[in-house]
Amino acid sequence: LTAIGRRIPMGRMGRPEDVADASFFLASSDASYINGSILYVDGGWTSFGDAGNASELYDECFAEAAG
Repeated sequence: LTAIGRRIPMGRMGRPEDVADASFFLASSDASYINGSILYVDGGWTSFGDAGNASELYDECFAEAAG
């Protein structure tokens, strides 16, 4: 996971509370005018074209985990 985390602009993997916070926001009255949109909760991953292509990073991650 270290290899993937290094490529995320926020510099870390997402946490469950990151997704929960986005969900709570969308369910709140503060988001009452938002509809038909996709809210990416990915630390900026999709903002950087090639960063979204993670197949080689997954291979590196699994190799790292296997030791």
